[in-house]
Amino acid sequence: MVNLRHLWLKPALLAVTLPLLAVAVSACATVPGGQDQAAISGLLRDRQAVSIRKEDAALAQMMAKPMTLDSAVQMAIVNSPRLALIYGQLGLDQADILEAVEIANPHLGLSSLSAGGGKTTAQSLTLPIADLILMPARLKLAQQARARARFQLASALLDVQLDVESAWYQAVAAEQTALMRNAVASALQTSADLAERYFNAGNITELDLSHEQAAASQAQIAAQQAAVSAKAARANLDNLIGLSPKDQAWSLSSALPLPTENEDRLDELQSLALIHNLSLMAADQDLSIWDQVTATRRATQWLGDTALGFERERDPEGVRASGPSLDLELPIFNQGQAKTARLNAQRDLAKAQSTQIRLNLGHQIAARADELQRRRQVVALHSRDLIPQRQTIVARSQEQQNYMLLGVFGLIEAKTREYEAYEGYIEAVRDFWLARVELTRLVGTRLPSTPDTQEVGPSAYDILEPAGSAPMMTHHDHAGQP
Repeated sequence: MVNLRHLWLKPALLAVTLPLLAVAVSACATVPGGQDQAAISGLLRDRQAVSIRKEDAALAQMMAKPMTLDSAVQMAIVNSPRLALIYGQLGLDQADILEAVEIANPHLGLSSLSAGGGKTTAQSLTLPIADLILMPARLKLAQQARARARFQLASALLDVQLDVESAWYQAVAAEQTALMRNAVASALQTSADLAERYFNAGNITELDLSHEQAAASQAQIAAQQAAVSAKAARANLDNLIGLSPKDQAWSLSSALPLPTENEDRLDELQSLALIHNLSLMAADQDLSIWDQVTATRRATQWLGDTALGFERERDPEGVRASGPSLDLELPIFNQGQAKTARLNAQRDLAKAQSTQIRLNLGHQIAARADELQRRRQVVALHSRDLIPQRQTIVARSQEQQNYMLLGVFGLIEAKTREYEAYEGYIEAVRDFWLARVELTRLVGTRLPSTPDTQEVGPSAYDILEPAGSAPMMTHHDHAGQP
């Protein structure tokens, strides 16, 4: 730290020290971007998220295989334009931090006065003394502001990954649902065609025929709507991972993973959120910054624009005079009340935001945890009850149809309802994973029950073209147990 007393005793030294001091402070305020990137990657690894990588030679290899959830996230890390936007924001935040810790430049004053044939010259060099005194506090604030920026940007990067996960679940489910809707539409169209033959032969009434045709038309409409949804879901995933519309060579995985078997305790999730939620950490850091700013303001508000300097003068007779100078601001008309009030308001706002985030997290995690448990139960009801029941109905209907106890329309209807049960199962699994992603977003890290490997459930192809006779769900019953 600069010893002002020594500078006062050695005025000539002051002229040299002031500009050098300014350069030194500027050098201390440099923000190395590489350190920030490493720190952000560390925050992501602590939350079991994918670390940031600028390039990956395996991108083409990933594109050549069906896109799994992991490969979609990896591709987004390599290719997503949103990451470029986030890192652009990091550059702006670093510039803001630099601006906050900069001290004012020294002022050099020159004057030349003529009187009675003589000339008096004077030179002066001044530097705001408040900036010198506040330099350690400003550097500490800059470090805290950098930490806050890291939390905010790591949170944004984690959101990108979770958004990709949600989009992947939706895209896979939409594609599988479209296949099931096509199967239903095909079955009902077959029923309608058969009904028209029966009607032409005089075996059914026009009302019966209209019922079958209307059901087929409705199924065709649903199939077209499902195709539109599948296309939109895939386009959304492409956009998130940075693929252009012409990059359509890749294919999606054909099935969703089965739901996790274990549940997480609510109290454990809420405790994890207090440690790992990056938005909360950024808000707490912001509150710490404003607490320090207001404390510094109270301690130094009377300094104002006080400046320390050095002056040298030569009169017409050639006599030289030099010495230090002190320029004091007299707080007569303005004591900085408005600035102080604004800083206090900012601190109170930061405190309110931190408290509100903490309160919201508690309620939202509880609601999402309850939703996740119920979504798991819905999957269980499909896999354990509804689908086996529909399979039994189809099997018994087939037997009755073979013995001429049931018409072919009844068998087609039973098979259609079985397909609809499978479609409901796919949507239930999708909703389970979407709820889990949102719960992960709130907690701020992977949930403790996240498995190392995930078992894949049945795909639409497995359902529509079973290897054996009728597709069964009994070997997947464990997937949905609450």
